[in-house]
Amino acid sequence: MARSGEQIDPAAAVSQTRFDRQLGYLADAGYMCISLDRLIGYVRNGQPVPNRSFVITFDDGFLDTYRLAWPVLRRRGMPATVFLVSDRIGKTSEWMQTEPSGPQLLMGADHIRRMHAGGVDFGSHGCAHWDMTALNETALSDELVRSRARLSELLGHEVRTLAYPYGRFETRERLFAARAGYTAAASVVAGWNHPGTDPLALRRIVVSGRDTGMSLLVKMVLGEHMVRWHRLSARMARAAWAGAANRLLPQTLHQA
Repeated sequence: MARSGEQIDPAAAVSQTRFDRQLGYLADAGYMCISLDRLIGYVRNGQPVPNRSFVITFDDGFLDTYRLAWPVLRRRGMPATVFLVSDRIGKTSEWMQTEPSGPQLLMGADHIRRMHAGGVDFGSHGCAHWDMTALNETALSDELVRSRARLSELLGHEVRTLAYPYGRFETRERLFAARAGYTAAASVVAGWNHPGTDPLALRRIVVSGRDTGMSLLVKMVLGEHMVRWHRLSARMARAAWAGAANRLLPQTLHQA
């Protein structure tokens, strides 16, 4: 997620310059960005996910994803998926009232259509960004069904992907998502995705504005949100001992 403004909280946002450098570092290291749909196909069909591949996702649909992130993605020819809060399109992120940055502007329908025409995919992030684990069954079903219907109408095709707001879900939320017609859903559980991963519980690695190219690679190698250098050193030693350094290469990265 890239936000504009003179002051950026690096824990919550990535500046346009840092975002471009992160992607450049990965490209220079031989990594390949693939679409979320392609990843889902590998997972669902039991096919190996290509080494040195990663997926980029953005939650919420901030206007600065359109203003700042999309130009970088277009220039680098990298696909991405944005998860939208359907009832807040063209409005503000009211769920951020208590955060230091306050509510942020969200993309409008025209921004979404332009990005979609340019190859960006979109999924649901609910209707109003409620914590789905806190909703009763009636409200949960409405949140999932109504959001998918609204976005499908806007985009002109069936929306089948979801990102759980705040990354929170349990067995009930997964079941209701499937009933509502979603075939894949992203969490914020750290890790890699591979054949056998539940498509309705995809893992992601959170990327922050503090991440350098090297720290981002470490996150990818370890499949973790936080950089733990001692764990990387131990893993490299084990790989070198086994003569299998290539196994350090991560299968996927998801940027939130």
